[in-house]
Amino acid sequence: MKPTIEAIICDFDDTIMATSKVRIPILIDTVKEYGQIVDMKKLQRNWGKPFKYLIKSIAPSIDYKSFLISYSNKMRKCKPVILPGVIDLFQFLNRNRIPIDVVTSGSRRLVQQDLKEGNLWKYIHLLWAFEDSKFHKPDHRVLYPILRTFLSINVSKNNIIYFGDSLIDYKVAKSNGISFFGILTGNTSRDEFLQNGVNNKNIFRTINEFLITESSFRRFFLPGLSP
Repeated sequence: MKPTIEAIICDFDDTIMATSKVRIPILIDTVKEYGQIVDMKKLQRNWGKPFKYLIKSIAPSIDYKSFLISYSNKMRKCKPVILPGVIDLFQFLNRNRIPIDVVTSGSRRLVQQDLKEGNLWKYIHLLWAFEDSKFHKPDHRVLYPILRTFLSINVSKNNIIYFGDSLIDYKVAKSNGISFFGILTGNTSRDEFLQNGVNNKNIFRTINEFLITESSFRRFFLPGLSP
C-alpha cells in the first residue's frame, strides 16, 4: 500500500539537531579567536538567516572563508545532539522508501558535516542549504526547487509533510500548500504557533511525541507499512 505521505521536508536547526543550544557557544568561541565579541542581541535577531549573512551581521570584519574552516574544525570536537525521535522517524521513512529532504539556511558544509557525524546523512534524499538556492527562508520560493524535484519522482505537494520549529518554517510551508507540523524544540512556543494559525493537533513537543501519538501518526501513514 502507498503511504498517505510520500515525502518529508525537514528544517535542520533545532528540528533535527539541537543547534542553538550546542553550536552557539562554539560560534561565540570561534568569533573570540578573531579578537571579537558577539553581541548576543544581534545574534538572536539574525539567527536563522543564511549562515554567511549571519556571520557578516555579527562579525563583519572577519573573513568568511577563514571563519568557516575554523568553526567547522571546532564543531568536529563537539558531537552534534540529535533531537528525540529523529532517528526513529528517519529509519521508518527509509524502510518505507519515503524520501527526506532537508531545507536549511545553514552552510552546506556544516550541515552535511553534522548529519554525517550523527550518522543521519545516509537517510537524506537531498540537502538544500543556502548555497543551493537564490531564495532563502522566509521567502516561500525557497521550496520551489524541492517541489520540482519531488514532482519529477511523481510526488505531489499534497502528499508532503514539513517539520519545522519556527513560524518562518510554518509560513514557508503554508505559502506552498504543504501540511506543517510544529515541533517545540526551538524557540517558538505552542501559543505562538496557535496564534498564527497552526492547528493544535499538528504541534508536538518533539518528533518523538509525533511518533508515539498513534492518532496523529495514522492520519498520515497508512497501516501496513513497516513498523
